[in-house]
Amino acid sequence: QIERDAGRLIDCRARMKFSPLGACALAGTGLPIDRFMTSDALGFTAPMRNSIDAVSDRDFLLEFLSANAITAVHLSRLGEEWVLWASEEFGFITPSDSVSTGSSIMPQKKNPDPMELVRGKSGRVIGGLVTLLTACKGLPHAYNRDLQ
Repeated sequence: QIERDAGRLIDCRARMKFSPLGACALAGTGLPIDRFMTSDALGFTAPMRNSIDAVSDRDFLLEFLSANAITAVHLSRLGEEWVLWASEEFGFITPSDSVSTGSSIMPQKKNPDPMELVRGKSGRVIGGLVTLLTACKGLPHAYNRDLQ
């Protein structure tokens, strides 16, 4: 799973290599810039072909957030497995004291904090994807402050 997750993140980079510089609210800029030179100087492969697409879409970000959300789900599931394996009932793993906290009620208990945090924080990553999808769903193809 993690290998596929890394592959998704690498794959989405290919579509993030185009520079939006020179695109404006509806068309290109009136400023005398060389879009190919600026995109090259900034490390992009080329300028985006369509200025309306450059200012109106965030699919590159949606793709990145989607890849991260899938990764977060996988890490969350792994974190839950480790929490379960570290429980007294299973006892398959014993988290180090350096990454565990005790309980105020049960001092002998070890709480596997990093695993619980990974499991819990994944919702924020998934929420970020849903937030952007919701913001983009009804926007026309033009400049919109909704995307700022």
